[in-house]
Amino acid sequence: MDLQGDPDTRPGTWGDAGAVYNRITFSPPAGCRVRILRAMGDFLTCPRGIVPRGKFAGALWGLQTTAPDGSAYADLANTMLYVQNATSGEPARAPIDFTVKAGGLLQLDNVPVSKMAVWLNDRGLQLHVEASFVVVYRFEGDAVSPPTPTPSPPTQ
Repeated sequence: MDLQGDPDTRPGTWGDAGAVYNRITFSPPAGCRVRILRAMGDFLTCPRGIVPRGKFAGALWGLQTTAPDGSAYADLANTMLYVQNATSGEPARAPIDFTVKAGGLLQLDNVPVSKMAVWLNDRGLQLHVEASFVVVYRFEGDAVSPPTPTPSPPTQ
């Protein structure tokens, strides 16, 4: 994805910021939910065009659930993985090898969201961002439990 963003007017920020969200749909057996256990790959940030001296841009990739951002206990609580890097002109590659220690259980829709974003982009140029990754996951729930054996009728 090539991103430049729009002017960022939040306090303490400058330049442009923007994001793109890609949904990944799992189709587990009935009665199951998906739990993400690990993600492996890399996140590439590659400037488009000649970057003026002293100009930078930050980029991030995150893996989230479709739950609303935040909870009663923590903001941004739906993000299970977050990788960021920055560039002033050279391509940057951030390795991804992350084991989800706690959580990773997707919402009932079984959809993780891959988010790529740029921020503090004062270059006036797009930034190419690309996440290449695989996930290790498992199905959890009644449908993955072994069936309860049916007792045989007594023999005489």
